Amino acid sequence: MRFPITIFLLAFVISLPAFCQNQADSYPDSRAARELKACGAADKEVNFTVAADLNAHPNAAQPTAKALVYVVRPHHGMASYTSKLAVDGTWMGANLSGSYFTLMLEPGLHYLCSEAKTRSLLIFTAEAGKTYFVEEQVVFKPHSPVHNLFLLTEADAKPLLALAAPSSWKIQ
Repeated sequence: MRFPITIFLLAFVISLPAFCQNQADSYPDSRAARELKACGAADKEVNFTVAADLNAHPNAAQPTAKALVYVVRPHHGMASYTSKLAVDGTWMGANLSGSYFTLMLEPGLHYLCSEAKTRSLLIFTAEAGKTYFVEEQVVFKPHSPVHNLFLLTEADAKPLLALAAPSSWKIQ
């Protein structure tokens, strides 16, 4: 009689994580699935016309119920590409070399996609009332740019933001 109970308990313990998993919080296994979640479907693609205002440096107000995110693309001498950013499948804004923009996010897990000839993904959990700094790094190689997204500390982001201009954009 002990053997069936042991088997039952073992099966229960092994399957317990499946019962506790929330489908909304499940992490996609493949790069393609993560990219779809971050960048959205191909029919949702947009193109931006971007400008930077070198004379303005607005301070974004920190909301208590949302997370404030600065998206900065440091200046690079050969950077003629526009980089655009999507959050959870929706294109939110764009940068030129040496510019930045801000956005507000609900607390929780977010999938970010940045595109400048190539795509880069960043997945992070935002907390209400906190400020985050995301760097869109575009490094030029002989045949194609290499594109990365990084979450920065405030100390690392402040010098980049001081040299950058706020960007504004419109959908083409």
